[in-house]
Amino acid sequence: MPGVERGAGAGVTKRQLEIAGSLALASGVLTVPLVLFELATATAEQRLVSDVLALLQTGLAVYLFVTFRELLHDRFGFFEADRAIGFLIAASVVVFGFSLLRHLPKTPTLETLLGVASTLAAAMLGVGSVVFALRLLRLPQRPRQLRLFAFTNVALGVCLASIVLLPLAIVMSVAADVLMGLIFFEAARRPAGG
Repeated sequence: MPGVERGAGAGVTKRQLEIAGSLALASGVLTVPLVLFELATATAEQRLVSDVLALLQTGLAVYLFVTFRELLHDRFGFFEADRAIGFLIAASVVVFGFSLLRHLPKTPTLETLLGVASTLAAAMLGVGSVVFALRLLRLPQRPRQLRLFAFTNVALGVCLASIVLLPLAIVMSVAADVLMGLIFFEAARRPAGG
């Protein structure tokens, strides 16, 4: 069938890799308006748009990490990043959940608790990004883009975990999404074993 030729072994098709590449680039582009809406959420409409964008980006992150894990399995027979990927998926959902809780009526205690919990969740996401990157660097035959992707995730993780470097984390997140997209496109171009 057209569009179902295998691009990375028996699990991920060339078409799936091309779609994942496009979605990774879209996720990078989506980061900028999401951050702007997060900073400017004052009206109910702005909060709704912010929540929809956050939901969309979380859904993209889950899909992209699952597809990336399949690519690692199929193309490289590499399973060492599975737990780190699972952690990043769960942490992304938790961070999204905390972003929704900010709409609750606030008492000073609840606001402080949510702030601390959100900060800890972001820091844990950062630690997970570093662990994920270090696992990727164990891959014996890494394409150049994958190595660059791993180092970008180390920088992203450090920025997230430090909390004070969160503005830089936004740039690193966009870069990581673009690099992931390029990895998917490259895998779609090259047949398994090629």
